[in-house]
Amino acid sequence: MPGKRIAVIGAGVSGLGAIKVCLEEGLEPTHFEGSDDIGGVWRYEEKAKTDRPSIYKSVISNSSKEMTAYSDYPSPDHFPNYLPNSKIMEYLRMYVQHFGLMKHIHFLSKVCSVRKRSNFSCTGQWDVVVEAEGKQKCYVFDGVMVCSGLCTDPFLPLHNFPAFRFVAESLGLEFLVLKTGRTLEKIKIPETENKPWLEHERPSKEVSVTLLAIYSAMLEEQNVTV
Repeated sequence: MPGKRIAVIGAGVSGLGAIKVCLEEGLEPTHFEGSDDIGGVWRYEEKAKTDRPSIYKSVISNSSKEMTAYSDYPSPDHFPNYLPNSKIMEYLRMYVQHFGLMKHIHFLSKVCSVRKRSNFSCTGQWDVVVEAEGKQKCYVFDGVMVCSGLCTDPFLPLHNFPAFRFVAESLGLEFLVLKTGRTLEKIKIPETENKPWLEHERPSKEVSVTLLAIYSAMLEEQNVTV
């Protein structure tokens, strides 16, 4: 008896693991990836695209390779303890090849909608509309695993915060950076003749109140409630 058909959306870390688990459980996964490659957020591209999350070139994972790896496929011993994004991509390609996952992935296939079928209460099935090569096609699946991540679309794009740009420009700065953790240490900020950026690792009460007021004003202007 054939296994239930499962749609897996997104070929990042979660999506690749989902395919493998589906196969182990006797399910029939069909994987849809909107881009032309695996990796999701870990795949660095020189030119960021509006429909997918992006990382900066020098990103390094802040969790060890032992904690980052899949439980059934450890990272190679010769890999560094903390993996740069290029090594994570190398590891993911090794994982895909080892478990034979590539044949289940449909690249350049954008999922447009996922809806319950009219007889969902009886069948539990879903209609999944996918666009590929300029044409849309509707598939029927017994289950859907959404592994597209949380950061594909910006909630409030940077251009909606002119006040922050005003603060930076009024202080003669090229960058205004609020440092809240170790991430900033990995970002390479270009030097200029003048001090290029203002960093607040632990913002003072005055700075915090000022920025909160700016942020609140922007939200109120856009009628956003948090």
